[in-house]
Parts: sequence; C-alpha cells; structure tokens
Amino acid sequence: MGFFGGLWKREYVTFQSKPDAPFYVRRYIDDFNREVLEGDMNKRGWVLQERALARRTIYFAGQQTYFECGAGVRCETLTKMNNRLAAFLGDPNFPQVAILSHHSERGTSRSEKILYFQDLYKKYSRLEFSHWEDRSVAMEGLEQRLSRAFESRGKFGILADKLGAPNRSFLHRSLLWRRGADHNSLTKIRFPHNQQKAPSWSWMAYRGGIDYVNVPFDSVDWESRDIRSPWQSTDVRTTGPREEVVAFSAVARKFAVGQKAGGDLNIVYDETGRTDGSVSGVLCVVIGKTKGNAPLENKIHYVLLVAPGAAMATRGTKIYERIGAGSMPGRFIDANDPGLDIKIQ
Repeated sequence: MGFFGGLWKREYVTFQSKPDAPFYVRRYIDDFNREVLEGDMNKRGWVLQERALARRTIYFAGQQTYFECGAGVRCETLTKMNNRLAAFLGDPNFPQVAILSHHSERGTSRSEKILYFQDLYKKYSRLEFSHWEDRSVAMEGLEQRLSRAFESRGKFGILADKLGAPNRSFLHRSLLWRRGADHNSLTKIRFPHNQQKAPSWSWMAYRGGIDYVNVPFDSVDWESRDIRSPWQSTDVRTTGPREEVVAFSAVARKFAVGQKAGGDLNIVYDETGRTDGSVSGVLCVVIGKTKGNAPLENKIHYVLLVAPGAAMATRGTKIYERIGAGSMPGRFIDANDPGLDIKIQ
C-alpha cells in the first residue's frame, strides 16, 4: 500500500430507489492525524523542521494520498482539513500564520504568539533522535524564523524580547517550562566537547517532553530587575576548552516549603529523585508574581528552582543550574533575604 504498493480498494454499498439515481456509501478514511501526524516518520525530530520549511508536501499514506500547504490539507477523497497547529507547520511562509490573525486586521495578539511557539516546542520536545545532542541543532532554522517574525531573540527553545521592548514576557514565559505530565523524569543529554552545550535553563539540555507552567495571561507582573536576558553579550560565559555555555544573571532567594504547604504549591522537578530537601543549597528565582493589591505573602510567585552547579564561580558570582520550576505563595519565600547574585548555566 502507499507509495510502493497498489491502490487500496475501498468497498462500498449502493443504494437505489427507482426512478431516483443511485448513491454510494463508503467507509470514512480521512485520518491525517493517525496516518501522517502520528506516523513513524513524524515522530523524528529532524522531520519537523523539514515539514515546516517546505512550501508544499505530499504524503503517501497507507490508505490514500494527502497534500499539505498553507491553505490546509487536501485528501485524495477531496476532503479539506485544517487545524491551528497543522496550519502553523504547513504554512509555506512559516511562521506567517502566527503573525496574521484570521479575526483581526492588526495581526495575532501577543498571547496567541505565545501559544503558537509553546505548542510547537511541546510537540518538538516529544520527538525522537538517533543522536540526542542534535536536539538543539535540528530546530535552528525554525528558531531563526520565529525570532525574526516575532521581533525577538533566542536559541535553545527560549525566546526573549529585544532589549528595550515595552513587553518582556516572551523570556519569562519561555523559561517557565516544566517536565511534561506524561514523563516521570527528564534525562540530561551528554554533549560532545566540539558542540555547543545547551544550558540547564533550556529544555533542549534534556531528553523528554515538556509542558509549561500554567500562567494566566494579563495577570502577572514579570520580574525586570532580578533576571537579565541570556542574550546580552555580557552574560555569555565559556567553560571548558571547547564548550561554550550561555548563562544569564539572576537573583536567587531562600525558600522553605513545609509538609503542610497546601494546594497553592505547585513545584515540578526536572529529574527523578530530586524532591524538597533532597538537594542541598536549593534556591528559587522569582520570574513573576500575580498582580493585584493582595499582600505579597499571598500572591502566587512563579519561580525557577536552582542548585549549585559543577562549574566554578566566575568573578565572585556563583554558578547554579536549574533543577525545576513551578509556583508558590510568597509566604514560602524568605522576605528578609536580600538575595544572592548568581549565574545560571
């Protein structure tokens, strides 16, 4: 069947009531999701970029042929299909679909852009590689297009607004990725010494699927003083003879989570075996907190969890690695702690 086999013969039933013309009923076979999107080929990491950058694609599936372009998916049965993510990846001018809205002449909203790139990264994070160190390479073409289209900067699956932009939420929301609910643990990727290593704050440093911390839109004051974009030249550090690691500056604070933390606490560690109290020296970096007039101790704080890294301190600044992310009420964070200046890499 498919490209190398013969045509699949579809059985049908004929209905006729004289003197009316007969009509025919056949089994419904239009299943682009199962035959193509969930097919073996589309489970491979390198294929996603090839699909997104292709202007048109023909798929020879088991039961029929599908044609994909910016206008949607056409089936051999003459059915037309479409959905948001498929249109995004099938866009011949990727990522134009994420810029031009069907509902507004002004283009897509900022929240729509965020949902587009988060959906893309969640899908990509669940794809397979023969060489896992390729994970940070096989998407560079798409990231460059996204950065230009969204007027942002970024790499390693993290987007950031350009310096001086009035809204800086791309970086904050990108950093708030978490281990996927369908994965018990993420696994660190070992990078060869002649290849740039993905930093710990990027999900591309791990094997396994991701989701994002659930952060309501237009409800959070994002931190502007305690974190600095990793794409500032002063934040690029090199460790090892041929291994360049991108780091960013942050202020980390002590926190204490008791056994009676309650339902407001939602922390997810990246790797199995890391739980509250199991890793020494764990601090939190506040990425944002809920808006409003509520007392600070009652506001939900969105945080990264960091622990001392293996690299040595640089110019008196300690090197930390990300180990998790989530949210917690402000009462768990030490309000009297002035914070520690760190580099996260």
